[in-house]
Amino acid sequence: MFYIKIFLHVFKILQMLNLLTYLNSHPEINLIDLYNCYPEETHSMIKNASSFNEILKSKQITGIPKSLVQKFPSSSDLHKFITVVGTIVKNGQVLLNNVKLTYTCVKCNSKCDIKEICDNCGGTNLIKSENFSSAMKCQKIRIQDISNPSCLSETLEVVLSDKHAGLFLPGERVLVSGIVNLKINNNKPEMDMKPTIYMEALDVQREEIENLNEVNESLYFEFNNLDPFNKRKFLIESFKNEIYGWSFVKLGLLLAIAKGSKIEHRPTIHILLVGDPSTGKSCFLEGCLKLVFPSVYANGIGTTDAGLTTCAVKQGKEWALEAGALVLSDMGLCCIDEIDAIKPQDCHGLLEAMEQQTLSIAKAGLVTTLNSRTSIIASAAAKYKYELLDDLISTNTLSTPLLTRFDLIFGMFEPKKDLMEIIDKVINRSTVLKDKNINTWNTTVLKSYLQKVRKEEKEINMNEREILLNYYNKKRRAAGKASEFFSIRLLEGLMRLVEAHCKLVQKESIDEEDVYSVLILYEASLCTKKLIEVSDDVFINKEVYEKTKEELINKLK
Repeated sequence: MFYIKIFLHVFKILQMLNLLTYLNSHPEINLIDLYNCYPEETHSMIKNASSFNEILKSKQITGIPKSLVQKFPSSSDLHKFITVVGTIVKNGQVLLNNVKLTYTCVKCNSKCDIKEICDNCGGTNLIKSENFSSAMKCQKIRIQDISNPSCLSETLEVVLSDKHAGLFLPGERVLVSGIVNLKINNNKPEMDMKPTIYMEALDVQREEIENLNEVNESLYFEFNNLDPFNKRKFLIESFKNEIYGWSFVKLGLLLAIAKGSKIEHRPTIHILLVGDPSTGKSCFLEGCLKLVFPSVYANGIGTTDAGLTTCAVKQGKEWALEAGALVLSDMGLCCIDEIDAIKPQDCHGLLEAMEQQTLSIAKAGLVTTLNSRTSIIASAAAKYKYELLDDLISTNTLSTPLLTRFDLIFGMFEPKKDLMEIIDKVINRSTVLKDKNINTWNTTVLKSYLQKVRKEEKEINMNEREILLNYYNKKRRAAGKASEFFSIRLLEGLMRLVEAHCKLVQKESIDEEDVYSVLILYEASLCTKKLIEVSDDVFINKEVYEKTKEELINKLK
């Protein structure tokens, strides 16, 4: 028995030596292949990765299994090799590490470490020299899990070294694999020690947001058999079904989530909801947050330009950038409630983000450009009941350059009819027509469907462009006071909406039906000199829709 224990112990030592030989001889380490060759030793290395830190630093780590992906580390994960997913919220400057500093004595030419007196001759005239031969780039970033916008998740400091330093910007979602360590901040005498958990990154990759939600095609079998009108009606009824009416608002929000194509212009669609209190504006914003990732919510009360864009914070002796709402929601959705409460001087960052899809930063010596490819859905309180866009321009506190960047502006005012249906909807939280059992999708299925259609690309044809151009010319001639709203932005916005509508109802190509549906939707919004009157059930009742479309066609002749 004694010899068996010795044999097993020697065997483990030999296996560990073989593992070290393998690590030293391979510039690229595949963890799955390594585990297949040395399962017990690889498991021990992952549990105590700090012992292999110097070896792993110089290697490229691949084949990281999904089982290592976990939530942010705790004290039980110290010295382990783990993988976490998060969004960069703070970016420090790139510094140099491992710079060797030596002093050369002028009198005897001997070299010594950092001292004031030469060890060889006692001379005090020393020349300082720096050796950068072994220097490595180093950068500190801070990541946060923002997948749940309703709560404040914890943050984690990550140290990037060598090839990963300086490659990532605030707002990017990254997959970080590394070793969990503990550091003690600089303490003054008679002060308590403050240990902090941080992560030393060995491999960093950008996370593809499009792959976060896999779509189960079997869930859409019945939906795919419907015609485009009933598909659109089904999606409208599935989105925020607890709110009665506002079918055109629901369709506009779904188009913003589906977004346009990025063939010729920016794909993002921006929408503004203006109306009375308790009409469901904030509830619509909350529903949109659940359908898109990443999504960030901001309230206009107390929000500043730094909170929307970025702010420069001092980190020790250096400056770092902290990402704001528009940067964190890159490739996603940013919902701003009560946008009219934001001070005019704090809205300048919105102008560039909504049109150029970037944020140009020049703060505290940090000059860079960050991506802000996000759709903005905002709400604002109404001082009066706006019938046309002219009324909104003359009474609202939002600037005209900001208003012109919204593709759709909807007026949501307290309806004077259908009060009994609304009361029944609020009390029962069910469909008004109880004799009809309408099957709708839940939020999870609707989110998966919208995630699928967001990836598609559609191109508008020349015939459809002629219809849009004809409509644009008629609206521009009747613009009146709001002539600045009918610039080329309106035409581009209509094209984005047409592309999004085609994607939403899953058509192979764009046709005239998509164009007229979008034009009817635009007529239902706050626009100048409406060509036709649009009822609330135009996208629910097919007879009403066909009649409205025929009226619009006659107006465009």
